[in-house]
Amino acid sequence: MAQWQQVGTPPPRDLASTRAQLHWACQLLSAAADAHGKSADDSHSNVFVDSAVGGVVGRRLGGTKVALRFNPLAVALVEADGGTPKSFTLAGKSLEQARVWLSEQVGQPISFRDYEMPQHPVKQGAHFETEDDHADELRRWFENGTRALESVRAAYDGVTDVAIWPHHFDIGAILFVEPDAPAEKAKQIGLGMSPGDNHYSEPYFYVTPWPVPAGARLADLPHGGVWRSGDFSGGILTASAIVKANDQGSAADEFLRAAIDAGLEALR
Repeated sequence: MAQWQQVGTPPPRDLASTRAQLHWACQLLSAAADAHGKSADDSHSNVFVDSAVGGVVGRRLGGTKVALRFNPLAVALVEADGGTPKSFTLAGKSLEQARVWLSEQVGQPISFRDYEMPQHPVKQGAHFETEDDHADELRRWFENGTRALESVRAAYDGVTDVAIWPHHFDIGAILFVEPDAPAEKAKQIGLGMSPGDNHYSEPYFYVTPWPVPAGARLADLPHGGVWRSGDFSGGILTASAIVKANDQGSAADEFLRAAIDAGLEALR
């Protein structure tokens, strides 16, 4: 597995605008997946970090994968035979222009889902902007997040595949504490890395045990990790805390394992 890449330049809280732009661009991948055929659990829309692409790729649609390269920002079709990818540079283009191009490439019209998304000018038809070091920093966060979560997945039984759900644009997985119980009732622990959202304006790792008994005392978390409650409950380690660590990768890994262990203890 690739080593952790040092992050912190640009500062985590400066990434919000670029993150929102990438979030909108990622909807092209899920729209193409929807046009190809939907699965009952919606996993057909998953995308995955791909360091060779420099961004994320969707599941295979026949002999093709649709990819989103972060910098320079572009959507591309990657063929299974390794041929030269067809790509469409997004800088200076609108989301609608990209949708039309991708519809032509996949041979059928694609459309975007109607769900809540972050505010960004591209939503109203503005052109995507030329990317810079902010996009490269977000790529590092996504690659680091995948590295950390795959390490945890190898250490605990019952963890699902690590994947990105384009709606939320976070990397996540679920540890099923009761793998034989119905999914909607099974004790479980969500874990993941968000590049930022309406809860936090910067990247963060999270661990969300469910259902935690009322009054349960969860163990303290290392490296500045905290437990939060309310509309979004769980253990949180923000990018601002991670970049201060002497060993950033170890800080993320130790937080995830400590929070998972605390969750398992609470759910027993």
